[in-house]
Amino acid sequence: MKYSFYHITDPHYFSKKNYDGDPWALPQWNDQIAMRESEEILKKALAMILKDSETHTVIFTGDMTHHGDKESHEELTALLDKFESDGGDVYAFTDSHDYPDEMPVFRFDKDGKPYEKEHMEKEEVLPLYRKYNVSKAISVYEDGESFVAEIFPGLRFVALCYEKSKSGLNFSEDYKKWLKNQAADAEESGAVLFGGIHPPIIAPNPVYSVISRENAFKNGEEVGAFLADIGLNLVFSGHCHMHGIQFSVSGENRPFYDVSTSSLVGCPPKMRRVTIDTELKVAQITTILMDLPEMNLGMSLEQYCRKGFLGSLEVIPYNMEHDVEAFAETGGGISLPKEKILRHRKLVSRAGRFLNNFTFGKAEKIARLGNGLKKIECSSVKDKKIVPFLFDVICNIYSGDCYISP
Repeated sequence: MKYSFYHITDPHYFSKKNYDGDPWALPQWNDQIAMRESEEILKKALAMILKDSETHTVIFTGDMTHHGDKESHEELTALLDKFESDGGDVYAFTDSHDYPDEMPVFRFDKDGKPYEKEHMEKEEVLPLYRKYNVSKAISVYEDGESFVAEIFPGLRFVALCYEKSKSGLNFSEDYKKWLKNQAADAEESGAVLFGGIHPPIIAPNPVYSVISRENAFKNGEEVGAFLADIGLNLVFSGHCHMHGIQFSVSGENRPFYDVSTSSLVGCPPKMRRVTIDTELKVAQITTILMDLPEMNLGMSLEQYCRKGFLGSLEVIPYNMEHDVEAFAETGGGISLPKEKILRHRKLVSRAGRFLNNFTFGKAEKIARLGNGLKKIECSSVKDKKIVPFLFDVICNIYSGDCYISP
C-alpha cells in the first residue's frame, strides 16, 4: 500500500500579541526567520494540506514556537485543533525553542525594540501537545517524549528523543534497547517503521558539524548504522534549517537516510510531501517551496526570507565603505565596539572598499603570491566579486542547492 503525509519542521510560531504596537508598521526583524509572518505561513501550509486529495496527515518535528511564550503555544495549538476538526491529522513533538533556557525570550515595544518576557517551562508545554503524540501512540518510552504511532495501517512513526552532553547528542543504552524492541515488534507485525527527530543524526552539510557541534550527533554515522541494522532506515529531521538528504551504510550493508527539512519560515521556507510504499519499502519525497503572494511582500517569500536570514550581513561591506556610522551602530554585525569603529573610520572605509571590489581575479593573484600556486585559467569569472558569491554559497548550503561548479 502507498501512504502519503507531509513533513513540517521548525514553524517557529510567533504570536502577534508579542508586539505592543502594529507589527505590520515595523520593519522586518532579523532573526533568521519570518517571525512576523509565521502565522500566515503556517495557515497557508495547513490549508494546502487540507486541499490534498490523497492525504491530510502532517508530522511536525519540533520548535513549534519561536520563544515558547504562552500566547504562541495557545494560538498554535488552537490552529492545529482547527486543522484536525476540519479533517486533518497531526503528529507533533516539541524541542528547545518551545521552552528555551539558554536564550533570551522577548517581545517588541511600539518602536520595534525588543525587551525580555517570560517563557513557559517544559513541564507546562508538554501536556499541551500530548493530544498530537502520546494520546495517539501504541507505545511510549518512559517520560513520553518518544513514542510510536501507527499513522496508517502497516506504517508506523517513531518520534526519537536524545540526550545532550558536552560531547554532543546521543541515545542512551536503555533507549537503544527500547528502539530495538519497537523495530522488532513492527517487523513481526508486518509494519514499516520510520522516524522523526528534531536535530539531524547526520549533518545535512559538513558546515553544520563545524558551526554547531554541540547540537549535532558526535557519532552520527554510527548512530545511523545502529538504526539501519535494527530496521529503522529513514528518519526526518529539522533544527538546523538546512535542506538536504544524507545517508550512510551500516556494517551489515544496510542504508540509513537522514532527510533534513528546512524551516517552514526559514531561508528557504520549505516543507516536504512524502509517499511511502509499504510493500516495496521505498519513499518518494517531494519538496514544496512556500509563497505568500496574497500578502504583497514586494518579492517572493523565498526572497523575503533570504533578506531576513542574512539580515544586516549583506549590507556590512557597503556600510563599511559608504556609511561608517551605520556600520558602527550595529557593531558591524561582528561585535565590534562602536567607539573603536568610529576611531578607525578611515581604516574601516578602506577595508570596505577592498571587500566591495574583491574579485576572483584578485584572489587568484593573492593565492599565487602567498602560496606559489601556478596560474590557473579563470578568465570567465575573474571580474566577478567574491562577497556576493559567498552570500549565495551560504544560502545554497541552507537550501540544499550546494553544488558549485569549478
